[in-house]
Order: sequence, then structure tokens, then C-alpha cells
Amino acid sequence: MFELVESHSARRRLAIKERTMLWEIMREDFRRLLWGELVPSAESLSHVQSTGVPCKVGAPSNMELAELDGRRQALAVIRAQERRLERGRLQRENATIMARIKSTVSKTDDDARDDAAGSARRHAAELARERRKQEQQALAVENASLRARIARTVAATDDDITDERAGKERLLAARSSAKRMAEAKRLLDEENAIYSQRIAHTVAATDNDITDDVSDDGTVGGGRNAAAAASKTRKAAEAAQLAAETAAMRRRIAKTGAATDNHISSDNHNAGAARRVGVGVGAVLAPRGRGVRGSARGQTTTRV
Repeated sequence: MFELVESHSARRRLAIKERTMLWEIMREDFRRLLWGELVPSAESLSHVQSTGVPCKVGAPSNMELAELDGRRQALAVIRAQERRLERGRLQRENATIMARIKSTVSKTDDDARDDAAGSARRHAAELARERRKQEQQALAVENASLRARIARTVAATDDDITDERAGKERLLAARSSAKRMAEAKRLLDEENAIYSQRIAHTVAATDNDITDDVSDDGTVGGGRNAAAAASKTRKAAEAAQLAAETAAMRRRIAKTGAATDNHISSDNHNAGAARRVGVGVGAVLAPRGRGVRGSARGQTTTRV
């Protein structure tokens, strides 16, 4: 049924394509005839000559138009009914096909587990599994053997040049370099020893050794001792002079009187007597330990 529907659709598409191509050909021929590019055939010319040029006589009447509309509507109803019938038929056929597909079961026995083929397949799988296991073990042993062989393998390239001319030249150059370095070290050590000895024998520019300063009596460092004694004598004389000047300054200050006469005991007899009486009363009334300060308050005595 599906093939029938496909063939019908293909025929329909082909008819539509052929009709479209025919209309295109007719339109192109008509255009070429109008422009004079295409000459009409002899049959067309004879038909026109015998029947004359077709011309439009007049417009159709309303009755003719109504009849044409009626025919067109009737034709549309018939075509719609035909399409509806065709659609129903196709739906029924599709439903029948779908039901047949759903009810169809597989006739091929695809379960091989319950027959000899299934047993043989399982046995082959076990054999393959065992074979792969043995192959992996053999491969591991072979890899271990190759690793040990690689570890024991020495370089195939001769990388020892000591037995060649270049190697000998290198050894000679190394010996010469060692001798040159030893000689340079020896010269440097000798130079350092000379410098060290020179530094040890170099004396100070300032004479800071008193062991060579011996006086006439045999005393070592006599000059320093004499200088120390002279310095001590000088310092004692300077101290005595400073003490004498200080004592003289003190005596001079003690003998100097005040410019202002603030001793009233020699002035008015009444004022001096009253102050003396007040001082005596204050000394009697003053607490013990403060009489000296109280008696001296208000009095300024200057020794002349």
C-alpha cells in the first residue's frame, strides 16, 4: 500500500511538471510569434486561412455566466467529495498497514542461548578470554626480559677518546695546565711570604718604645719619669696659686660694705630702741628652734 501511494504521488508530481513545462513552452512560442522571431507552421497557416482569424464576438450574458458559475461550483463540489473520499481511503489503508505492522512478530529466532550455537559462542568466548590472559602474561615476561636486556646493554658508540690522538693531546694539555697552576701557586706563596716578612720587620713611625731611653744613672725611661715629675710640680704650683687668689677674693668681698645704709640702730634713738625691744619680745615668744631666724628678721648687718 505504501508503494502504491508513493507511485501515485510520483505520477502526480510528474504530470504537474509536464503541464508546467508545456505552459512554459506555449508562453515562449506565443512571445516569439508576437515579436516575429517564430514563423507559424504550414498547418497553422492553412487552419487560419480556412477558418479565418478568431476574434471576440462579444461578452457572455448573465445567464451564461450563471451557468458557468453553476458548473464551476458543481465541479468544485465533485472534486471536494473525491478528495474527501480519497483521504478517507488513504486513512483506512494507513490504519490497516499500521495495525499489520504492530501485529507482525519476528519469525527469526535471534536468541541463541538455548541452542548449540549459543553454547559454542560461550565456549569460544571463554577460550578467547583465556587466550588473551595468556598473551598478556607472555607479553609481561617479554617486556621484563627486554628491560633487563636494555639495562645490560652498553653504548655501541666509542665514547672513550683516551686511546686516540685527541685523547692523548687532551691528557698532555691537562698535565701542562696542572704544572702551570702549581707553579703559579708556588710563586704566589713565595710572594705572600715575602710580604708577611716585610710587614713583621716594619717598625712604627712614632717612637713608642721607652726601652731605649736610659738615663745616666741606668734608669730605663728616665725621660718619661722626669717629665712626669715636672708636670706634677707644675700642677701643684698652679693649685697653690689658685687657692691664694681665691682666699684674697673672699677677704675682699668680706671687707666690701653695702652702698645703701640699712643699719638703723645708729639712726634715731627712739626707732632703734623700739626695734630692739620688739626683737627681744619676739625672741621670748617665738617657739624653740625658730628664735634665731625670728630675731634676725628685719635686720641686715654688715660687717665692716
